[in-house]
Amino acid sequence: MKRVLASIIVLVILTSLFGCGSTPANSNAATNTQKVDSSNAPTEIKIGVVAPISGQSAIGGKYIQNGIAIIQDKLDQDGGLDVQGKKVKIKILIEDGEAKPDITTNAYRKLIEQDKVIAIVGPDQSKDILAAGPIAQAAKIPAIGTYSTNEKVTQVGDFIFRACFIDPFQGKVMGQYARETLKAGTAAILYNNADQYCKGLQENFKKSFEELGGKVVAVESYGGADIKDFNAQLTKIKAGNPDVLYLPNQVGELPLQLKQARQMGITAKFLGGDSWDYETVPQVSGNDMV
Repeated sequence: MKRVLASIIVLVILTSLFGCGSTPANSNAATNTQKVDSSNAPTEIKIGVVAPISGQSAIGGKYIQNGIAIIQDKLDQDGGLDVQGKKVKIKILIEDGEAKPDITTNAYRKLIEQDKVIAIVGPDQSKDILAAGPIAQAAKIPAIGTYSTNEKVTQVGDFIFRACFIDPFQGKVMGQYARETLKAGTAAILYNNADQYCKGLQENFKKSFEELGGKVVAVESYGGADIKDFNAQLTKIKAGNPDVLYLPNQVGELPLQLKQARQMGITAKFLGGDSWDYETVPQVSGNDMV
């Protein structure tokens, strides 16, 4: 998050100093900054941050808030960002997107139309920035998704960026890991078909696994993060007796899926995507489950 925000601050400062014109294609940020008359720099700029402060994905929002607090404190201590000897104060405004496309869209509108931010960091989930991104694109406000791995995100327009790899990459790598490292011959998938992130991962994992000679014995889906009972899908998965079970789902959904799979007697190894990197996954589901 620190690298993401630092990058967007530089981008925003350059945009502010150069106006609406684009920088030369063969130039870099450092070279362009050296040519800038710092007297044209604004005294303060506002940057918006959209994160899931509440809801099922709030743990991710907590981490983002903590990172923002560190960055804001450092900027305040330094008196702002130094632009060739001139201090530009950075004010960071955080809005709760709740990991919901409609709420995220409203947050984008508020930050752009009311708060007059000149850039936005977040949200983290692909489905949310896919919904809100067109608003930033239309307003020509740079926006960077943090964990927005769906490849369609940056296709929204030239003002929409990401700070991570994409679904085809991590789906392919996990398929390779399952076949080549775990030596899995069969796999099953349980995914949220209402989430672009989950859909992208499952499609690319399946393709990669099958291209390497593996067999996908079951692909089961559910429609939304509010689903709590996965027994119907897991019953079908158990019947296929897979070597691995791929769960490319959000952190708020994973613990129940892991618990219910083990309780049903599924002995497959569990695999997932980058949403698994929260300590709450084993904490909530039980360390013996994963």
